[in-house]
Amino acid sequence: MTLPTRTSIFILGDYTFPWECDSEDGDHRFYELSYGEKVYLNFNYRRLYPSGVIQSEGTFVGGYKAGIWRFFTENGVLSQFGSYNNKNERHGKWRFYEEFLGRPALKMVVDQRENSEHYWSYDMRGNLWQEYKVLN
Repeated sequence: MTLPTRTSIFILGDYTFPWECDSEDGDHRFYELSYGEKVYLNFNYRRLYPSGVIQSEGTFVGGYKAGIWRFFTENGVLSQFGSYNNKNERHGKWRFYEEFLGRPALKMVVDQRENSEHYWSYDMRGNLWQEYKVLN
C-alpha cells in the first residue's frame, strides 16, 4: 500500500508539527481531529522552507514517526537523520552533519537508547576526536 504525501511550509521559529500529540495519557501518537475523533496520521510527510527546499521528510504510520526521518539546511544540505521509538522520541543511531563547502560533513553520531546514550564526535576531516557514553 502506498501512503499519500502531505506537504507543509516551515515557518522560522516554529519547530512544532501542525498535529496534536497528547502524551499525558501515555499515548505518544500524532493525530488530527475529524468530527471530534482522533485520527492517527498515516502518510509520508514533507516540510518545505518558503523557498521550496525540503526542510524535513519522513513517514507517519498509525501516528508514529516510522522509518528514517531526514532534516536539511536552507541550502538543501543534509543536517541530520535517524529514526524514532514508540514514544516518538529519537532512538537508535542519529547522524548529525555540518555544512562544509556546500556538502554535509559528519559532525557527530549519537546512539540513543532507553538507559544510555553513546556519542562519537568528528573533526571536519571526518576523524574521530571524541567518544563517550552517558548512562541515563
